[in-house]
Amino acid sequence: IAMLYVFTGSRDDAEDIAQEAFVRMLKRWGHINRYDSPEAWIRLVATRLALSRRRNLTRQRTAPSADIDTEPAAPQDPGQRLDLEQLVRHLSREQREAVVLHYLCDLSIQETANTLGTTQSAIKNRLLRARDQLAQMMPSLGPAVPDWKGTDHHG
Repeated sequence: IAMLYVFTGSRDDAEDIAQEAFVRMLKRWGHINRYDSPEAWIRLVATRLALSRRRNLTRQRTAPSADIDTEPAAPQDPGQRLDLEQLVRHLSREQREAVVLHYLCDLSIQETANTLGTTQSAIKNRLLRARDQLAQMMPSLGPAVPDWKGTDHHG
């Protein structure tokens, strides 16, 4: 649900999407239970449902000021607790999706690209820009955010 919350910005929406993904899994359980990783299937379905919901909300929006990506400024006081989830919410939608799938869900670059319907090159670019932006929001960590997995090109 945490992954879906980062995508949607709403715990209620995240729970609704997770529930829908599990309902879909139960309907197909006779087939899905033979997969090597039913968890990967449900994660993929939940991600696609979240992306679909995002696209539908974007289409319904008429005023740019109604953008749900608007968040309060990142904490600048070094005494404040670092909240990675809050910082990730400041990334663009494309960067946030790539970061969540690649780093938090541990999908490879190829799997992330397939899930988001784009190229590996685009994912690598999104991750690089996301790390750069996160580094700017976290000056106490130094000039660059370390690669969270030890490699930029896993997968």
